[in-house]
Amino acid sequence: MKTNKLTAAKIINALTAANDNYKARTEEAKQKLTTAGYQPDIAHALKTIESVSDSQWDCINAMGIENDFLKSIKNAKVKVCKRIAQTLAVLGGSDASLHLKGSARTFFLCVGAVCVAGAKSRDGLQFAVTGAGNEHTSDNIQVSVARKLQRMGITSTRSFATQFSVCFAVGGLGNLLSVGSKGGKNELPVINSEHAVTKAILARIAGFTDIEVQSVAGSNSEE
Repeated sequence: MKTNKLTAAKIINALTAANDNYKARTEEAKQKLTTAGYQPDIAHALKTIESVSDSQWDCINAMGIENDFLKSIKNAKVKVCKRIAQTLAVLGGSDASLHLKGSARTFFLCVGAVCVAGAKSRDGLQFAVTGAGNEHTSDNIQVSVARKLQRMGITSTRSFATQFSVCFAVGGLGNLLSVGSKGGKNELPVINSEHAVTKAILARIAGFTDIEVQSVAGSNSEE
């Protein structure tokens, strides 16, 4: 029986440590802190984690992904800590329109584009995520899946390029969670399709209803 369950308290402790590390390495005059003494991205991550319900923690712990998330926070920059918290919340079943933002959303869509839509080139990946180009940019791409991913709201190829780099570069969300790495210039990210986090992401994408897809697309904030 698994005993190493992930809890809000464990994640909050990891985020608090990340906040302490930020203050330790940043000159006091340059620190950006809330009135409670937290770097704003860490404060956002804490708020996200506090919103996860007991039943959602049960769902998260059934996936076997807990160690990946604790380890990733210890090595993440403050912005990535926020994206890690958002990703965890969505995997647990939290409202994707509230949490699937910025590079966290791009991370989900890239994993889906490679593992389900069948993108086989960077052009195909861009088509699946943004709609730029057409189905002929990647051999045998699953157009219906690509269209579902596109409807989740990334329409700017420039925004996609930036967030893709953020997701899969060393220290990025995909890299820290051991899901994938950037790959070579103009190549697809190298995705570990057998990783527990990858499987959890794909299951969540598959379960998105049309209403959820539309709600994510309608939320353009990068919070």
